[in-house]
Amino acid sequence: MSEGIWRADLFTGPDGPKSSLPPGLEDGDVGERHLNPHLTADPVAWAMAQLADIRALLIGSGAADVADAVPQALLDVVLPDIRRAIERSFEPIETVAGRAG
Repeated sequence: MSEGIWRADLFTGPDGPKSSLPPGLEDGDVGERHLNPHLTADPVAWAMAQLADIRALLIGSGAADVADAVPQALLDVVLPDIRRAIERSFEPIETVAGRAG
Protein backbone atom coordinates (compact mmCIF):
# COMPACT_ATOMS: atom_id res chain seq x y z
CA MET A 1 0.00 0.00 0.00
CA SER A 2 1.56 3.27 -1.04
CA GLU A 3 -1.08 5.78 0.06
CA GLY A 4 -2.73 6.53 3.37
CA ILE A 5 -6.23 5.40 4.21
CA TRP A 6 -7.13 7.40 7.32
CA ARG A 7 -5.57 10.16 9.35
CA ALA A 8 -6.43 12.14 12.46
CA ASP A 9 -4.25 15.06 13.53
CA LEU A 10 -3.82 15.04 17.32
CA PHE A 11 -1.53 17.73 18.68
CA THR A 12 -1.11 20.32 21.42
CA GLY A 13 -1.13 23.98 20.54
CA PRO A 14 -0.57 27.09 22.69
CA ASP A 15 -4.19 26.91 23.87
CA GLY A 16 -4.14 23.18 24.65
CA PRO A 17 -5.04 20.08 22.66
CA LYS A 18 -6.16 20.67 19.08
CA SER A 19 -7.34 17.93 16.83
CA SER A 20 -8.68 17.75 13.34
CA LEU A 21 -9.87 15.09 11.00
CA PRO A 22 -9.08 15.45 7.33
CA PRO A 23 -12.16 14.41 5.34
CA GLY A 24 -10.19 11.94 3.26
CA LEU A 25 -6.92 11.30 1.54
CA GLU A 26 -6.66 11.76 -2.18
CA ASP A 27 -3.32 11.35 -3.93
CA GLY A 28 -1.59 11.79 -0.57
CA ASP A 29 -3.28 15.15 0.07
CA VAL A 30 -5.36 15.51 3.23
CA GLY A 31 -7.38 18.40 1.87
CA GLU A 32 -9.16 20.84 4.16
CA ARG A 33 -9.23 19.85 7.82
CA HIS A 34 -12.45 19.78 9.81
CA LEU A 35 -12.69 20.27 13.55
CA ASN A 36 -14.81 17.64 15.24
CA PRO A 37 -16.13 18.64 18.70
CA HIS A 38 -15.87 15.04 20.01
CA LEU A 39 -12.34 14.73 18.69
CA THR A 40 -11.28 18.04 20.22
CA ALA A 41 -13.01 17.38 23.57
CA ASP A 42 -11.24 14.07 24.19
CA PRO A 43 -8.84 13.15 21.38
CA VAL A 44 -7.54 10.02 23.10
CA ALA A 45 -11.00 8.54 23.70
CA TRP A 46 -12.09 9.53 20.20
CA ALA A 47 -9.07 7.93 18.53
CA MET A 48 -9.44 4.76 20.59
CA ALA A 49 -13.12 4.50 19.69
CA GLN A 50 -12.24 4.79 16.01
CA LEU A 51 -9.52 2.14 16.24
CA ALA A 52 -11.61 -0.21 18.37
CA ASP A 53 -13.63 -1.11 15.27
CA ILE A 54 -10.90 -1.12 12.65
CA ARG A 55 -13.10 -2.90 10.12
CA ALA A 56 -15.72 -0.12 10.19
CA LEU A 57 -12.98 2.52 10.08
CA LEU A 58 -11.42 0.96 6.98
CA ILE A 59 -14.75 0.52 5.22
CA GLY A 60 -15.75 4.11 6.05
CA SER A 61 -12.41 5.34 4.72
CA GLY A 62 -12.89 3.64 1.36
CA ALA A 63 -10.63 0.66 2.05
CA ALA A 64 -13.23 -2.09 2.23
CA ASP A 65 -10.93 -4.33 0.21
CA VAL A 66 -8.49 -4.59 3.16
CA ALA A 67 -11.02 -4.46 6.01
CA ASP A 68 -11.04 -8.22 6.54
CA ALA A 69 -7.24 -8.50 6.36
CA VAL A 70 -6.68 -6.84 9.76
CA PRO A 71 -7.20 -9.35 12.57
CA GLN A 72 -9.30 -7.58 15.23
CA ALA A 73 -7.94 -9.90 17.94
CA LEU A 74 -4.39 -8.77 17.21
CA LEU A 75 -5.42 -5.13 17.23
CA ASP A 76 -7.16 -5.65 20.58
CA VAL A 77 -3.83 -6.84 22.03
CA VAL A 78 -1.95 -3.70 20.95
CA LEU A 79 -4.69 -1.11 21.62
CA PRO A 80 -3.36 -0.39 25.17
CA ASP A 81 0.08 0.39 23.68
CA ILE A 82 -1.52 2.63 21.07
CA ARG A 83 -3.44 4.46 23.82
CA ARG A 84 -0.25 5.02 25.82
CA ALA A 85 1.55 6.35 22.73
CA ILE A 86 -1.26 8.81 22.01
CA GLU A 87 -1.36 9.94 25.64
CA ARG A 88 2.42 10.47 25.67
CA SER A 89 2.18 12.56 22.52
CA PHE A 90 0.25 15.17 24.53
CA GLU A 91 2.85 15.40 27.30
CA PRO A 92 5.07 18.48 27.35
CA ILE A 93 8.34 17.86 25.54
CA GLU A 94 10.27 18.67 28.72
CA THR A 95 8.58 15.73 30.49
CA VAL A 96 9.36 13.31 27.68
CA ALA A 97 12.95 14.58 27.36
CA GLY A 98 13.49 14.24 31.12
CA ARG A 99 12.57 10.55 30.94
CA ALA A 100 15.05 9.94 28.14
CA GLY A 101 18.02 11.49 29.93
